[in-house]
Amino acid sequence: MNHSTAWSSNDVGGLCWVSDPAQAYIEARVESVSGGVVTAKAADGRTFAVDLQLPLQPPSRKQKEPPRRILQRVPLTTNNGVENMDNLQTLHEAAILDNIQHRFRMDLIYTNTGPILIAMNPFKWLPIYGDDVISRYHGRPYGALPPHCFQEAEDAFASLQKTRRNQAIVICGESGAGKTETTKLMLHYLAVVSKRTSTRDAKLKGGCSGGTTIAERMVASNPLLEAFGNAKTLRNDNSSRFGKFTRLRFRGAALLGSDCETYLLEKSRVVHQAPGERTYHCMYGLAAHSSSLDLSKMRYTRDGDLETREIEGVDDKDRHLAAWAALGTCGVDEVARNALAGGLEAVARLGQVAFRGDDAAVVEVGPDL
Repeated sequence: MNHSTAWSSNDVGGLCWVSDPAQAYIEARVESVSGGVVTAKAADGRTFAVDLQLPLQPPSRKQKEPPRRILQRVPLTTNNGVENMDNLQTLHEAAILDNIQHRFRMDLIYTNTGPILIAMNPFKWLPIYGDDVISRYHGRPYGALPPHCFQEAEDAFASLQKTRRNQAIVICGESGAGKTETTKLMLHYLAVVSKRTSTRDAKLKGGCSGGTTIAERMVASNPLLEAFGNAKTLRNDNSSRFGKFTRLRFRGAALLGSDCETYLLEKSRVVHQAPGERTYHCMYGLAAHSSSLDLSKMRYTRDGDLETREIEGVDDKDRHLAAWAALGTCGVDEVARNALAGGLEAVARLGQVAFRGDDAAVVEVGPDL
């Protein structure tokens, strides 16, 4: 419920939230309640007269902005906020946002609401993903430790071992929310704990393990998906321009294999980018690695951002090398990799094709074709 109508004179002096189009909600204190109108004063001195019935009416085209709403405010009683928002004294939109913001300011980016994990993108790397943290969450029951994406991965892994039934993790959010990084972190966690568990079981049975595991190859292949499916947008330097369904196949605790289905790839980005945006990373990596491809002259790329040379601390050339190494990890030999590079360059030069006159069968050969 995001609006309360149960206000009376007994609430005068009490704390409240008042909705605001710019700040979502503003902290305020009730000044008066009369005739179905609550008057509240914010800390900055502004006064709001909130009609309790107006938010319940159908929206009108004459309204310049939505009518203000008012909600009860109960201050947080703990320094770290509430880890599971099911435990909030008042559960509504304003209280949820206040708790998440409070925790975010303390670099506590994970918060639960029941079985759902809410993750806020800190836009910086936090020291909460090391092997010591993986060890801490592995084998621990859900809720025993603070909220973390590792806890969600551990819960799915433990449920798989216990029930022998398929498990699903859905990661969703708007562009720039951190879906790609969260996916990589959870895959890394599952790869590590799977290897540890299967290695331990093998030792107990007198077996041994060595060499590169499927789990390690799966994690190493991440740069490949990013190179061919991620691009810089105005909102996110490393935006995934496709949806994906990653399937992990286990036998007991051992990870046997993985496959990834992609869908809704933004194909139009290959031939056109908005100002300030880029096409897929692989094209810039290829250009950085090859002196024969000048993207500033290619019709498909010349209108996009050609100044950016580094995404998330990794320059285009290093990203290209990582992607090509991932191809080798996935079993693609050098001949096929070279053919792929030639195919990418051919796509870039395809935009240089021009036709002579009205005959679509006659191609005008230019210097960049």
